[in-house]
Amino acid sequence: MDNMKFHQYWEDMAKHEVPKFPRIYQKYKNETEAYNKRLSTLIHKELKKKVNKIQRTQKEYCIRAKKLQKEMLIYRKKREKEIVDVQKKKEKLEIDKKKKEDELQEQIIQKKRMEYLLKQSDIYSIIMYLHFFLLHFHLYLLVLN
Repeated sequence: MDNMKFHQYWEDMAKHEVPKFPRIYQKYKNETEAYNKRLSTLIHKELKKKVNKIQRTQKEYCIRAKKLQKEMLIYRKKREKEIVDVQKKKEKLEIDKKKKEDELQEQIIQKKRMEYLLKQSDIYSIIMYLHFFLLHFHLYLLVLN
C-alpha cells in the first residue's frame, strides 16, 4: 500500500507539477533576460553620459586653448604696439630736447654776436668821437695859430 501511495504521489506530481517547471523556467529566463536588458540599457546610458561628458570637456579644452591662444596673440600685438609707441615718444622727446638745446645754444651765440657788435659799435663810436674831437682840436689849433 505504501508503494501504491508512493506511486500515486509520483503520478500526481508528474501530471500536475512537472508541466509547471517549463513555464517557471521560461518565466525565470524571460525575467533574467528582461533584467539583463534593462541593466545593459542603463549601463549604456551611463556610459554614453560619461563619454559625452568627456568629449564635451575635450571640446571645451580645445575651445579654451584656442581662446587663450587668440588672447595671447592679441596681448602680444598690443604689447609690441605699446613698446613701439613708447620708443617713438622717447625718440620724439629726445629730438625735442635736442632742438631746445640747439635753440638755446643758438640764442647764446646770437647774444654773444650781439654783444660783440655792440662792443664794436661802442668802440667805433668812441673812435669816431675821438676822431671828431681830434679833427676839431686840429682845427682849433689851426685857428689859434
